[in-house]
Amino acid sequence: MFLLLGLPPLLTLLLVAIRMTLRHRAANADSYRARGAAKNAIHALKRLEASNGHQAALTAIQTFVGDKLKRAPETMTQQDITAYLSEQSVSPTLIDCAKTLMDACEAAIYAKQIKLPADEACSQARELIIELDKVTR
Repeated sequence: MFLLLGLPPLLTLLLVAIRMTLRHRAANADSYRARGAAKNAIHALKRLEASNGHQAALTAIQTFVGDKLKRAPETMTQQDITAYLSEQSVSPTLIDCAKTLMDACEAAIYAKQIKLPADEACSQARELIIELDKVTR
């Protein structure tokens, strides 16, 4: 008997809570995107890694910083990325590592000068994103 009387109000409360959560997420979509920046970047890296490793590594870094800054990843330049990292008080060695990796990826993509193998670029990008996520929280 209690189950029949208590179930409708419980379901109503559950549905109201779900609806409020969805509204909150929709209102704060940029914040949720920034919070999941590392996950999004690593997902982009995995998705593109098989086709073009250098492009995947560069895209993953751009995705990470773009999500943190609430900007489109495609619009992120190396100057934007280094400026963001400097503002976040990231160590200069980590910033240099990011610059070196981005330079190597851009050289492989545009000038066809492979300074770093594609699989190594992807693994370095993954490690860099994990480290940056720890520092930029």
